[in-house]
Amino acid sequence: MALEGSYESLFHQTRIPAFVLSLWDSDLAQALRGPHLERAIGVIYLPETERMSHYFRGRLPEQFDAVIHIDRTKALIPLERACGKRVRHQKLIHLRFEEPNSPGNLR
Repeated sequence: MALEGSYESLFHQTRIPAFVLSLWDSDLAQALRGPHLERAIGVIYLPETERMSHYFRGRLPEQFDAVIHIDRTKALIPLERACGKRVRHQKLIHLRFEEPNSPGNLR
């Protein structure tokens, strides 16, 4: 459940299951400039301290070029458990996004 006053809550209220927002759109960036509560990524979930340990005040347009929102997700299952064997970790591809219409948009 999203905390009231968070970006997550705002996006949930749209009732759109998943979407991408380009924060290069100045009207959208203005509407989302906040600050609003933002859920930290990669924290260990502790329900008793959720507000203090999982959220911070953020301004999405100052932090990101785009936002991907997926309203409902599931906990991950480690690959080793999902396929029943040891899995080697693969090198991840890193994408860097630049301004639209600039040469070398994706590198």
